[in-house]
Amino acid sequence: MGLGGTLRRFAKTCVSIERRSGHYDRGIWIENATAETFEIKASVQPAPPDTIQRLPEGSRKDGAKVIFPGPGFPSLRTAAAGDDGQNADLATIDGQQYEIAMVEPWRQHTRYVATRFGQ
Repeated sequence: MGLGGTLRRFAKTCVSIERRSGHYDRGIWIENATAETFEIKASVQPAPPDTIQRLPEGSRKDGAKVIFPGPGFPSLRTAAAGDDGQNADLATIDGQQYEIAMVEPWRQHTRYVATRFGQ
């Protein structure tokens, strides 16, 4: 069974995604009052040490999660997308909030690395 079939079978964790956007007004970031929220089913795993080493230094101490969404879910936004009116998506996993920090191709799929948010 390929990874797509494995994800369909084992993507059991329900991850709540919060997506906020905003705009710049005279150089000041103004965040929209409402956020879009949706849920995805995903395989969520602790990030391996080599992945943690690629994170910014301040994000390494609180741990990170790797999220493999099941097929058919929208792409998640990272902090790097923040220049054009988009914030990084926030993922709630087991009651803890994580910010999507990296997106990486993994074989023929996409994996997201999320770091603890607000700690």
